Amino acid sequence: MNNTLELNIRQSRVVRNLLLANSSNYLEYFFGLMVSMLIARSLGPSEFGEYAFLIWFVSIAVAFANEGLSLSVTKHIAEISKDDSQPDPSTIIHYFENSHFRRILFIMIPLAAFAFLTSYRDEHGIDFAAFVTVVLAVCFYFRARHMLRVSTFKGLEQFWGVAIGPFVVTPVNMISAVVLFYIEAPLWMYLTQYLVVSFGFFFCTRYYLKHKSVYREEVTKSLEYDDYFERVSSYNRYITPSAILTYLMASQTEIFFLKMFASSEDVAFFNVGFILATAIATLVPGIINMVLLPMVSRSMSQGVGVVRKIVEDTIRYQLFLNFLVIGPTLLYADDVVLFLYGSEYSDAANPFLWLVLIYCASNFVSAFNSYLLSANEHKLILKVSIIGAVLGIALDVVFIYYYGLVGAIIALGLTMLWYVSTRIIPANRRLKAKLPWAQFVLVGLFCAATTAFVHFVTNGMGGLLGATIGSTIYVLVFSVLYYFSPALPEEGRKYLQSRTSQVFGYVRSRLLKS
Repeated sequence: MNNTLELNIRQSRVVRNLLLANSSNYLEYFFGLMVSMLIARSLGPSEFGEYAFLIWFVSIAVAFANEGLSLSVTKHIAEISKDDSQPDPSTIIHYFENSHFRRILFIMIPLAAFAFLTSYRDEHGIDFAAFVTVVLAVCFYFRARHMLRVSTFKGLEQFWGVAIGPFVVTPVNMISAVVLFYIEAPLWMYLTQYLVVSFGFFFCTRYYLKHKSVYREEVTKSLEYDDYFERVSSYNRYITPSAILTYLMASQTEIFFLKMFASSEDVAFFNVGFILATAIATLVPGIINMVLLPMVSRSMSQGVGVVRKIVEDTIRYQLFLNFLVIGPTLLYADDVVLFLYGSEYSDAANPFLWLVLIYCASNFVSAFNSYLLSANEHKLILKVSIIGAVLGIALDVVFIYYYGLVGAIIALGLTMLWYVSTRIIPANRRLKAKLPWAQFVLVGLFCAATTAFVHFVTNGMGGLLGATIGSTIYVLVFSVLYYFSPALPEEGRKYLQSRTSQVFGYVRSRLLKS
């Protein structure tokens, strides 16, 4: 197979997987954003801060149960998918499911105890504390199992398994949130809704694993693979604490210290900014991240040159995708928060703007991080993650104690700077990829010029209409500048041209037939 044909096949597979996986991602994030908006408006900043804290606590527990195992199952299933000398995928799935269940049991007891004590300490009463304890513990189990199976489907490249939960459950989540909003439901009803939705995701991925994947119920682990699973176990021992610490650096740990040193309102403002920022930074610049790890893991056997090419291509396209969203955010952060959450949450606009910039910057590390994980550099990742987590907590305590909500943004930014630099520098010492500094400056200038142009053309028009018109103009002008500049790689331009020709050819043929 010649290189051009192999490249086209790889690009087609990546595009197909991206379209499927991220259409479900878009659906989940869009409905999740709408649900968050309804709950925030219904409960108000103080009670919504309480709700956000409890949901955040479940996500932290899921991280302790899943981080490391999720990366490992994706990596190892992707590696053995075309290697007949290794265990079949079902054997590996059983191995990870059993390890995961033991970890869930280990984490569930302290989770329940903390949930009880926190709810009771906040003077909601013993009954509410007991209710919260049960709900959060069960939600934790459902969410943790669901997320492990999503990682399994990524390794198998069965992206319908990734998509089934969002396609089925998120509309139900939205409808139930609308009903609760109109009946002015109290906090405990929204927690019950979260429990029902968690079960929906759990059931969907369990059904797909049992009936639509390569999974087989009865699998006996052969002794001939003991060495392989020992290597997997060793990898997990290193990568698990690394992944947990990495997650803690970027997962709203600031909420805990805002709750401790500031107020529930500040928790709500930071959470709103975080939800909006991660939605933008994940749905646009981060869309390629979902397929990077299995793609890089498969390519490791083809040599460093192939992996280097993937990394360089990813960085170039990330330039366009990140700057595509930065300009509209600079222009319309206040309008977006005001329209979605109301004037009560106007203080969330500043966190929203800065978190978009922080998370867009961190997207550039994804390809390098995938390489380090695939190259089994787990000891290095563990060392820098320990330092980063300690640094992040210290920064959170100091800056939030003295500066509150602004301090939380500063602390997160400095922590993410450590995260990005400690992935890119060691990875690129091995890869020796060409970092496109000139293109970075060029595309940055495109962003600045287009932002100024849109502001001038729309004359500062605000509100939903102004944000819609201005963002549309920005995307069109910025895309044209990028497309006709040296920033877009030649092969990328040829690929887009071929795809565009196919689309127009199809449309033309349909029109002629009709």
